[in-house]
Amino acid sequence: MGLRTWLVKQARSARIGWAAGTGDPAAMIKVGDYYYKRGNRSKTEYWYRQSAEAEHPPGMFALAWLFDDRGDSDAAEEWYRKGAQSGHADSANNLAVLSRGRGDLEQAEQWFRQAAEAGSVDAMRSLAAIVDDQGKIDEAGAWWRRAAEAGDTDSAYNLALVLADRGEDREAEPWYRKAAQAGSAPAALNLGVMLDRRGEHVAARGWWLRAASSGNGMAMFNLGLAGTDEEAESWYRKAIETGHADAMNNLGALYRKRGADTEVESLYRAAAQAGSVLGMSNLAGLREEQGDTTEAEQWYRRAATAGHVTAMHNLAELLTRRGDSDDAARWHRRAAERGHAASMNAYGVLRIEHGDEADAEAWWRRAAAADNELAMWNLAKLLAAHGKDAEAAEWRTRASASDDNSH
Repeated sequence: MGLRTWLVKQARSARIGWAAGTGDPAAMIKVGDYYYKRGNRSKTEYWYRQSAEAEHPPGMFALAWLFDDRGDSDAAEEWYRKGAQSGHADSANNLAVLSRGRGDLEQAEQWFRQAAEAGSVDAMRSLAAIVDDQGKIDEAGAWWRRAAEAGDTDSAYNLALVLADRGEDREAEPWYRKAAQAGSAPAALNLGVMLDRRGEHVAARGWWLRAASSGNGMAMFNLGLAGTDEEAESWYRKAIETGHADAMNNLGALYRKRGADTEVESLYRAAAQAGSVLGMSNLAGLREEQGDTTEAEQWYRRAATAGHVTAMHNLAELLTRRGDSDDAARWHRRAAERGHAASMNAYGVLRIEHGDEADAEAWWRRAAAADNELAMWNLAKLLAAHGKDAEAAEWRTRASASDDNSH
């Protein structure tokens, strides 16, 4: 430090000290800051308190913050409240944080709102999260927008989520981009998904790489999906290190395609145990192939209960082979209602067995319209039995053409 710089600093310190001594509350805070940086907490508190007791809201905040920093939440709350009641935005925000911490969300919302309306960006973000949890999506979006426009990265990302959920991708994209450019890995991931969906695969990969470099497992998984088998294996392994369950499943599927069966079951099992519905379904299929239908059923049920449509169908087929037609019918119907053509056909067969030809015909028509060949043959047979020979012939022709195209 040069002599001139040192002299300027000394003169400034002297002026601040003189001002504090004459009762300037802003100068008192600066003196308190001086002692805080040097580790003298007793003198820090003295000067902060002098400012606070002079009815200076920033002094009230400084004193409250000092108490908060040392863990004295009661004293901190007292002075944050005084500052907030004097209109100090940061005091209101921190008072809201204390209220939220003890579970008083009503008080938290009140103080976050006051702070947000006074311009606190932190409060805008927090208030948005509270009203979002209450289902007030439009209000949450409005507060995230105000915070995002003030430069808050998390709010830019959350605003983009709200807009994307509304189907407003064009409006969401610049906010994803802004947040991603500021370092948000989730925003980079979602921006990549948006670009990939509209065919901009190279740009999507670039954003996924940025997200992956920040440790985002989903971005690594997406890079695996988009890459060659060799690239996929590398990215799936990296995603697995972050705990990505579907990456475990996909690596297992990749090994199975290569015939490396020794690792397949362990990967499927790890994926299933980590919550991957795909892993549950694939492990069930593998165990069924290995002859363990009891474990297969357990995993099919878990996957089916979680909404996996193919698992619903496969569970129903396993139950049919075991002779449990009632349970099989329930699962075939669930799968059929979710668009699984083979289950539509199978459920139609079960309805015939119960004498409900009308319901069977309805399901076979839906399955046939989805190009299920067996349903076309079944529908043709049913129509012919009722003398509807012309339409039956049409479905037989379509079924034969479908069979020819499959070879």
